[in-house]
Amino acid sequence: MNRSFLRAGRSLAALLLVVSMLAPLLFMSAPVSAGDGVMNLTIGGSGSAPWTIANIVPGDNGTELVELRNAGRIDGYVTIWFSDVVETDGGTDGRHLAEHFLLAPSSVNMSSNISFPAPFTDMPRTSLDRSICIGPLKAGETINLTWAWEFFDSGAPQNEAQGDGLSFTINYLMTATGPEDGVSWLVIDVLGTLTVVALNATGYVQEAFQATNANGTVVLEFAAGTQILTENGTVPEWLVVTEAEQEDVLNGTNATALSPTYVISAFDQNNVSTNVSFSSGASLIIGFDPEALPEGFVPGLYQLVDGVWVRLNETGPFYSWYAYADIIGTGSYAAGAYDDRDEYALLEISELTFKGTKKVFWWNVLPLFIKYNYKASVSLNVSNVGNAPGNFTINIVLDDRVVDTVDVYLEAGESEQLTFQFNGVHKGQHHVTVGSLEEQFKTYTWINWPLIWAIIAITLLIILVAYGIRRRQESN
Repeated sequence: MNRSFLRAGRSLAALLLVVSMLAPLLFMSAPVSAGDGVMNLTIGGSGSAPWTIANIVPGDNGTELVELRNAGRIDGYVTIWFSDVVETDGGTDGRHLAEHFLLAPSSVNMSSNISFPAPFTDMPRTSLDRSICIGPLKAGETINLTWAWEFFDSGAPQNEAQGDGLSFTINYLMTATGPEDGVSWLVIDVLGTLTVVALNATGYVQEAFQATNANGTVVLEFAAGTQILTENGTVPEWLVVTEAEQEDVLNGTNATALSPTYVISAFDQNNVSTNVSFSSGASLIIGFDPEALPEGFVPGLYQLVDGVWVRLNETGPFYSWYAYADIIGTGSYAAGAYDDRDEYALLEISELTFKGTKKVFWWNVLPLFIKYNYKASVSLNVSNVGNAPGNFTINIVLDDRVVDTVDVYLEAGESEQLTFQFNGVHKGQHHVTVGSLEEQFKTYTWINWPLIWAIIAITLLIILVAYGIRRRQESN
C-alpha cells in the first residue's frame, strides 16, 4: 500500500513538473501582426531605380536585375507598367530613340501578350494594362526579374536616333488577382526522345528544362521565362529535331563539319508546319567525337540562314566534345571546327576512372554479406589545351541526371585532376558520364548463403543437443 502510494506520488510530481514547463507555451497567444492578410512587395536590384538612357549607339546592349520579394502574408501577382517617360532630341531631327530601344523581361511565372524583345513604344503605360504580369508570387518568396535592353542595329543608318535620350520609371504593383493564365503543353521530339513541358497561355516557360536525345548528343535548353511562339503569335504544339541528309554541311565557310545537320521544326495546334521564335534563354548543344576536332581548332555552332552558314558563338570558353550557342528559333544547325581565333581556352578531359567501395559485414575472412559500390567515386583529368586562361563548367551525370557541377579555372596549358563522390547509390546497373567519357558499374549485395545455412544448422544442432541433455536430466 505504501509502495503504491509512493509510486503514485512520484508520477504526480513528474506530471506537475512537465505541466509547469509547458505552461508558458500552452498559454502563449499567437502573435498578431498588422501585416496579416495583406501583401507587401519590396523591390531591389540595379533595375529598380529610374532608368536614364543616353549616349548609346546601335548595337549597344545590357541587362539590369530587379529583385521582387513578397514580404506579406498572402500570395499575389505583380503588374508592370512604365511611367515618367521623357524623350529628348539630340539634334534637330526629332526624338526617335524609343522606336529603336528594345526591352525583353524574363522571369519565372511571367505572362505577357507582347512578343519580346519589343520596342519601348510597345510597353504598357498604365496599371490597368496587364500586358506584363508575374505571379503568383508566394508569401515570403523572392524572385529575380531580368531586363535585357538593346539599341537595335537595323543595318541601315539610324542617325535620327543617335544622340537622343530616354528616361522612364518601371512600376511594380502587387494585387491579389492575376490575368487569366491557362496552361499549354509543348511536346519536344529530339531524335525520337520525347519531352513534355508546360507553357503558360502566352508561351512562357515556367521552369527551366532540357530536352535531349537518348545519348545526350543533341540538347535543347530553355531558361525559365523564355517565350516560345509561332510566327502567328500562338503557342506551338510540337518542336521536332531531326537529322538532315545534307552533303554540303558548312559549305562556303572555313570550318570543318563535326556533326550532321540538325533541323529544328515546329507544328501548330492544327499540325501545320510553322516557324517558331525563342526569346532570350534558349540554347542548343551539339556533341561530337573529340577525336574529330583538329589540333588548334575550336568548335562552333552554325546556322543555315538564307542558304549561308553563319557562325553563332564567337566567345569561349570552348569544350572539345560539344559546341553550343544561344538560338532564336527554328532552323538548320550544325557543329563545326574553325581556327581563326588568336586566343582561346579549350577544355579536354581524359582518364575517367571509377572506384567503388566494399563494405564487409562480420569478418573479412568469413563475411556474412558484402555491399559493393553503394558509395563510389570517379576521377578524371581536365586540361586547358588552349593558349588563354578560362573558366570551365563540368557536369557529372549519373544515369542521365546531373548530380554535381563543378567550376574550374585553368591557365593555358594547365591540368588538374578532379574527383567526385557518390553516396547512397541504389541497387542496380548504373552509368556515370562526364563529357564524352562514360563508366558503367553495378551496385549490389553479395550474400554468403552457405555460411548462413551453416549457422542455422549449427544453431539448430545446439538447440537439439541442449534439449536432449535436459530431457535426460529430467528423466533421472
